Amino acid sequence: MSAHGAHDWWYRCQERADLVAPGQTSGAKMHRTRYTAGQRVLDATGNLEAVQALLGHASISTTADTYTDWDVQRLESSLLQTFAAEDEE
Repeated sequence: MSAHGAHDWWYRCQERADLVAPGQTSGAKMHRTRYTAGQRVLDATGNLEAVQALLGHASISTTADTYTDWDVQRLESSLLQTFAAEDEE
């Protein structure tokens, strides 16, 4: 595969994953996509160990230092979901 072919393939993959707008062919680097995938898993599951395994980090502290910079709104949402789930039990 040529460099141009690999570039096109990369953006088609990101488009299918809804990470870039249709037709976008610049600006979304692999590291950003990797970070986004890790953050989406953490947001959906709250499972930091799953993110660590997905990304291949040797240390959970590497994962935590990178992915636990939640803002106040995310923290509030997570807490409300946790307490709502406990109320249902």
